[in-house]
This record gives sequence, C-alpha cells and structure tokens, in this order.
Amino acid sequence: MNTTKPPNKRQRLRRIPIAPRSIIRLVRLWPHARKQGRQLGQVWRVGYFCRCCGTGIIPLVDQHGAYSWTIDEPFLRRHFEIVVSSNERSVYGRGRPKLLAFDPDHDDAA
Repeated sequence: MNTTKPPNKRQRLRRIPIAPRSIIRLVRLWPHARKQGRQLGQVWRVGYFCRCCGTGIIPLVDQHGAYSWTIDEPFLRRHFEIVVSSNERSVYGRGRPKLLAFDPDHDDAA
C-alpha cells in the first residue's frame, strides 16, 4: 500500500525545467547535429507543455511559430543557454493565444 501524499501545487511547479515562452540559444553541438540542420547560435522559444507528455518533454517553437522539436531537461542543460527567461505562469497554455513567429533579435519572452 502506497502511503505517500500526492505532490501539492508548489512541488509540481518546481519540476518545470523552464517556463514556456522563454527564449533559448543552441551553444553546443552533438554528433550529426549539422546533418539535422542545427547550427550554433540558432534560437528557439520554449512552447507550452503537452498535458499528455507532462513537463518532462520540452517543446521548442522555431522562428516561424511552428512546434518543430522536443527535448528533455538534461539535453536542454547540456546544449542550450537561456537568453530570456519568461515569467509565464500557464504551463500548458490554457486560455493563452497560440505562439506566433518571432524575431530572435528584437523579441522578449513576456
């Protein structure tokens, strides 16, 4: 019998590796990265998390506003730097507008 309590809201929010709408930059390549079209300095925006996948899978939105890639937290920490950290509170994007295209040189995450 499992007697542990389910996590409260504060504990659940602590597991979020990065806030949606934050902007991140690729700073370290891996083998075959260039074959996949990745280059140093590329910029993505963190999308809203999927309820099915949870916060373990981080969706990345490209400059055109398309959800183009998903990564996990260890990969994020190893290969990316956070350019602008968002203060977005809606983890799943409920009631929020769809993420649109952005200009990485002149856009903020809020």
